[in-house]
Amino acid sequence: MTQDAGQVGVYPFRRGHSERPFSEAPWSIGQYTGFSDPADTNTRLRDLLRHDNQSIGIALDLPTQLGLNPDHPHARGEVGRVGVSIASVDDLEALLADIPLDSVQSISTTANSIGPMMLGLFLALSRRRGVDPSSFVLRLQNDVLKEHAARGTQIFAVEHGVKLTIDVIEYCAANIPTWTPICISGYHMRDAGGTRAQELGFTLANTREYLRRSAERGVSVSDLAPTISWFLSAGVEVLHEAAKMRAARELWATMLHDEFGVRTDKALKVHLSTYTLGGELSPYEITNNAVRVGLAALGAVLGGVQRLTCSAIDEAIGLPTSETALLSIRTQQIILQETSVGDVVDPLGGSVFVEGLTTALVDEARLIAQSVEERGGALNAIASGWVREQIDESAWQSQLERSATPRVGEAGATADDVDAPSANLTAHYESERRERFVEWKARRQRGPLDAAVSRLDEGVRSNQNLVDLMADVFEADGTIGEVVDVLVGHYELAPERQMRRAIGPSSHLAPVATT
Repeated sequence: MTQDAGQVGVYPFRRGHSERPFSEAPWSIGQYTGFSDPADTNTRLRDLLRHDNQSIGIALDLPTQLGLNPDHPHARGEVGRVGVSIASVDDLEALLADIPLDSVQSISTTANSIGPMMLGLFLALSRRRGVDPSSFVLRLQNDVLKEHAARGTQIFAVEHGVKLTIDVIEYCAANIPTWTPICISGYHMRDAGGTRAQELGFTLANTREYLRRSAERGVSVSDLAPTISWFLSAGVEVLHEAAKMRAARELWATMLHDEFGVRTDKALKVHLSTYTLGGELSPYEITNNAVRVGLAALGAVLGGVQRLTCSAIDEAIGLPTSETALLSIRTQQIILQETSVGDVVDPLGGSVFVEGLTTALVDEARLIAQSVEERGGALNAIASGWVREQIDESAWQSQLERSATPRVGEAGATADDVDAPSANLTAHYESERRERFVEWKARRQRGPLDAAVSRLDEGVRSNQNLVDLMADVFEADGTIGEVVDVLVGHYELAPERQMRRAIGPSSHLAPVATT
């Protein structure tokens, strides 16, 4: 039994953007990796690129994401643990050593609260290498709203955080329109326990907020829209996840068409970037996760995504090994090359069940986005705590359901049954990284750095776009921590970060003791 679902390549694009199937125009295969120091991660990246990985996804450690240098007291115990430690353009140079920037499809990072700092670092690296930034593609996550709502690496209060996000959007629109200035993320709200409809509805509401604020800076929504991505999760319920991707296309297209007056197909076609859902992986019998990841990837492909990254099967217990990272790539290659699912666009289109799921998600997501609008928009709804409350309620319900029906391999399992991590940082890594970093800071020339920091401070005072000023600091061997310290002097910190002001700066003018 079938149901009319519209045409492929025709507004509102529920059935897909193009009549060309994946067998002719494959999705972009990505891999997300980062650990220890930049040189270690560089070795892993070059190994993955040798295996036909097309895009680089850089995982940053928590101190980096929070704008903390590796010698800051709050960084202790976390340096290089869940991603690579990056503080300066020297670190970025080491991370991408022997990798020509224009040799990969794209480079992406988990820079959110530090989105403009990461953009500044890449601009400084481009200048150092003499590379035209338009010759490669940088994809910045740069979505601070979802940090406050679900993920938790916010540095500044919502209003100031969003100001920095829009700085990136405005700068890229004016100077490097081929880069992706923001990947608006529903993934983390789903991974925090939200429903599929909440993932879509809150992403829709956040998109509305960013587009409005960008337009207030004079950025054309029609020009900006094709450079934005939506970053969504993919879970093991194949048909539901495929329906979600189909709903996402329709939600994006109809909002831009009806609310922002966009009429060009290029702008009405959302770029869907997807990561298999880490929260569904089990720390027990981790080889079972290979099936979970494969099913999640299949759902994303059936839904017609443009970019897909697969979790490593051991992510639930520690850092992926080179073998499990390679398996994540091979999973996608097998789906693309050894099955027929890529031979036809939207193979589930017309199914009464899948069309019903898609329509239900579209309707519920719109209601959620409208509830956000009634609370003054995404920024206000998030700042009030309402969005987080909605996600927490869903997470609680999900936890009850999971405890009633444990995943395969988990029934009767205890903490003692968790598989041992196969890749861990050595105990002395962090102290070595901190010592090298302090020595590097002591060798810098302070004159050019002081001047660049002073210009950045004045730019903050006069409410300028700060991207170029940050790039100047990095060119003078400044660090992410030092840039953030300048902002801390003027911006309101998020409540979770108030202790940063009490601890004091990580600047070159006031070095932090390493013992």
